[in-house]
Amino acid sequence: MKKTALAFLLVLSLLTAYSQDAYDSTKVVSSETLFLRSNPNYRQYLTPGQPYLVLDANPALGGFVRFRYFEGERFKFKSATEPGKQKVNIYSIADTSFTHVTFSEAARDLNYFHVNFDDITRVYTSRRIPFITEGAFMLPLAGIIYLVADFVNPGIDGKRWNTSSGSVVVGGGLIATGAVFYKMSFRSFKINKRNRLHLLRTY
Repeated sequence: MKKTALAFLLVLSLLTAYSQDAYDSTKVVSSETLFLRSNPNYRQYLTPGQPYLVLDANPALGGFVRFRYFEGERFKFKSATEPGKQKVNIYSIADTSFTHVTFSEAARDLNYFHVNFDDITRVYTSRRIPFITEGAFMLPLAGIIYLVADFVNPGIDGKRWNTSSGSVVVGGGLIATGAVFYKMSFRSFKINKRNRLHLLRTY
């Protein structure tokens, strides 16, 4: 019981440390400032006519969600023309494609690569959900610490090193919950009729 309480307090303190935002009632900022604070690249969103890449996803579980990617932002995807997952910064966006740039050490030059939307087969997304995203990392850590402590404590007391079934349930539950939270925060979507990739412009 004591170990369960300690594990709960550990998780609570870790989540609070990672999620707490400093608040100063004497400094009132505009909604536009808060919008830009969340992502400086959103400044382009406030300028009419700026192109941005949009993933409209309709997952089987959960409702419609839209992900926006502006020029200069990180974009993770899998393409039918290249092996493996690619992580690039978007250089420019056109009607049916986007461009990313790599630097060639051998040629000492920039290489521009165009990727057609139709060639993209999967998009990897990330979205910060308060407490959930932090829990995706902190809960498995708390579960491992709990299991290790339960295994070590009997040995310290001169008994046989062992882990009780109840502790396995608690520690395993923390790890499993963290895995679920990770899946909620970091998802991948197969591009098809339900999940569409296209271009929009600010207005």
